[in-house]
Amino acid sequence: MGDILTISHWQKILNKSEILVLVTKKSCQDCIKVEKYLELNNYQLDGIEVKKISLDNPESEKLSDYLKWIKKEVDVIPFWTLMNNGERFSTIRGGIREARSLITSSQEHLFPED
Repeated sequence: MGDILTISHWQKILNKSEILVLVTKKSCQDCIKVEKYLELNNYQLDGIEVKKISLDNPESEKLSDYLKWIKKEVDVIPFWTLMNNGERFSTIRGGIREARSLITSSQEHLFPED
């Protein structure tokens, strides 16, 4: 899983059309389970690439200051953000099941059936 370690790493993912960002921490048991699942699935969830922001990273303070939503919204981890063309589209707290529901509901909104 590609870690987002710095502000420049963050800026590089903004060009992707759809990406899931996972906010995690080593002391979080649910995060460990999620990361193991993602490792077994090539760091993808339902075909969407997953990138990780670790709150254990020494640079995460700078990243949190830059991405103000982290300090405002991330109160429970694992925390997921679905990005679409550089915009935060939707968020959810929880494990793999919750992240899948985020993808499903977001895709229904992004690509409604005619």
